[in-house]
Amino acid sequence: MFDALESAVVGTLVVTRKTFRKRNVSSSASSPVAEYERPLECIDGVAPRHAGFMTRAERVARAYIAASNRNDQASMVENFHPDAQWIPIAPIEPLRGLEVIREHYLNEVRTLNAPIVEDVYVANEHRCVVEFVVDHPEHGRVPIVDVFDVDDDGRITRLAVYRH
Repeated sequence: MFDALESAVVGTLVVTRKTFRKRNVSSSASSPVAEYERPLECIDGVAPRHAGFMTRAERVARAYIAASNRNDQASMVENFHPDAQWIPIAPIEPLRGLEVIREHYLNEVRTLNAPIVEDVYVANEHRCVVEFVVDHPEHGRVPIVDVFDVDDDGRITRLAVYRH
């Protein structure tokens, strides 16, 4: 799978779009085969930035999204601040506090998780907005926006989730 990252620095915001493309190659002139190139090497499930610069908030958001794709709720909540606020999509009520959020993720979010198939990151040092599409087994492709607020220690202080 070919993982292309396009980056642009806009003022103090960094915008990144990740796309997946398939290329065709042939092993012989008569039998073309589809081959995916190797993905970029990842550190802790986070792909490196094309431009070599990633804000603290984007690193945290990418780690969270990578954990979501692994359906690893324990890793998803490990970067929440002890007094964090989580504002999920209605009808789920907003929650405050790491332990309450952890319990909800481990008991309820796990069953609702769907793979993220496309994502765009816009970030400064303390906020990262991630617009992504999940491939939901019942609802098809669902566009969602997560807004991460991150403190100086790299802890999520607020995560708001919106559905298009």
